[in-house]
Amino acid sequence: MLLGVVRDQDGRGVAHAVVVVSWSDFDVDRATAVATPKTMTANVAADSLGVYRACGLPVARALMVQAQSGVSAQSGVLEEQIGPVGVLVRDYRVASSGTGGRAAAAEDSAGVVGRYYIAGRVVNADGAPVSSASVQLFGTAHATRTLADGTFRLAGLNAGTLSLEVIALGYSPRRLRAEVGSNTPEVTVRLERAAAVLDSMRVTAARVNSPQRSSYPEFDGRLKNAQGKFITEARIDSERPFLMTDLFRNMPGLKVQLPRTASGDAILVSTHATGFGSGCQMNIFIDGIQVGQTDLNLLNPSMVHGIEVYDVSTTPVKYAVRRNCGVVLIWTK
Repeated sequence: MLLGVVRDQDGRGVAHAVVVVSWSDFDVDRATAVATPKTMTANVAADSLGVYRACGLPVARALMVQAQSGVSAQSGVLEEQIGPVGVLVRDYRVASSGTGGRAAAAEDSAGVVGRYYIAGRVVNADGAPVSSASVQLFGTAHATRTLADGTFRLAGLNAGTLSLEVIALGYSPRRLRAEVGSNTPEVTVRLERAAAVLDSMRVTAARVNSPQRSSYPEFDGRLKNAQGKFITEARIDSERPFLMTDLFRNMPGLKVQLPRTASGDAILVSTHATGFGSGCQMNIFIDGIQVGQTDLNLLNPSMVHGIEVYDVSTTPVKYAVRRNCGVVLIWTK
């Protein structure tokens, strides 16, 4: 049972007002066990004192309730729920949009101008303001947002018992009743954080190449012929270099040229190049793609499988470039 009194703005009972209740239900086909949703609606008239009684309503179910009187006087749409006791007492105030009070020149989405407003503040559980929260007249598109200090002012409302819905990212939505009239008190809405719990995820990786098949055919093929200088993964692991250029400091024919400024990059130069001087910069390739010298130390040595170093005379044909001072080929894991 849902019972109470429908009142006007002065608190007097409204004779013969109507309270409308709706809720969701479903029918089940016994043959197919298929459930079909449906909306149930009931209405009850108040007596001469404004007292109403709505019986036979479901327990522990969301009920949408609105009180109405005449053509234009009504409350907002409020969500109610009858508890295990089976009885819920609720009073509703109704007023028409023409009732006097504090004027607020605003128009809602239906084009109806209300003369009232409600103001307040939205905070979290610690009392800190919640900005950009949506404060909406429940059941309509009429809404506003909180400012940086959590305050809001929702204007253009009709008087009566209304329902506000407050929604903010990271918080559980909240609905609250508000008695709106000529002296509507400010409200403080406290939101609780909503913890997002994601399902666990298992990722399984499969080997693309067979263990017996080389993943580095160029490096492994030229390593057997020993035409250039090679730095293997085993050597890199044993030396534990901090920078890529550290691997070349003791290599014959190469020199690590330090930067002229503190913000510069160390580069590799050939000491055996002819025609370009002894400071000719080596050409760098990573996984077959030519890169600049400044990119060399951006690579972590632990990510490298092997390195090939060639002078001008031994550079593989596919890596011979126009200004060939020698080539460094780096293969990543």
